[in-house]
Amino acid sequence: MIVYWDLLILSTIIVNYAFIRTIAMLLNDRLKIYRVILALIVSVLMLLLYFLPYKTYYAIRYIMGVLVGLIAFSNKSIKIKIIEIVLFYLLTMTFIGTLFVFKIKSIILMIISLIYVICLYIIQGYAKHFKNIYSLRIENKKINGLYDTGNNTNYLNVPIVYLSQSLYSELFLYVTDIEISTVNNISKIAIYQGPKIVIDKKSLNVYYAFCNIDTKEYQAILPNNIFDSSHNITK
Repeated sequence: MIVYWDLLILSTIIVNYAFIRTIAMLLNDRLKIYRVILALIVSVLMLLLYFLPYKTYYAIRYIMGVLVGLIAFSNKSIKIKIIEIVLFYLLTMTFIGTLFVFKIKSIILMIISLIYVICLYIIQGYAKHFKNIYSLRIENKKINGLYDTGNNTNYLNVPIVYLSQSLYSELFLYVTDIEISTVNNISKIAIYQGPKIVIDKKSLNVYYAFCNIDTKEYQAILPNNIFDSSHNITK
């Protein structure tokens, strides 16, 4: 059997990248380019295992597969890391099984994988739009904000933007405490005045409150009245 190593290496890189990208998107794991490149290099080196005896090949392959997962995914949670590695194995085994069943050749595999990666980028590009996630800027800090349609929190008719505690700095000046109604009770929150928030090149006046936002997908929660141009901060 003739093996075209150039096509095999290229298809291996594209397929493994597609798997890594898919898993990262599903579990909201931010990929780091250098880790992905290193993981893909390891996956290419795994092709050399085909020259080893059958039993040795499978023993080392499983270890190398875990190594690829450990390198590629940067999530610090051990639980999430295990899930990512298991998903990587499931996708790999399912894909290999599909190749054998339908007898897909390297060139077709490469084309299918390339189309999949392109579609993945398109889906990920529009995902934030469907989830009502906006890119915004506060001073020189660029972050993502979730547009919460059920939240109309305001102080003196000025919208209140909730920021992650990690974003607190001396730029924000304490104003007062206010009471807000939640699902279960009434809570008291501290209100801060700070720099204007910029969304879609629009500079908006808002007040700020800080809370725990336990996700990497966004670092701010925007109220549904954020784009109301009639509000101004009263000093």
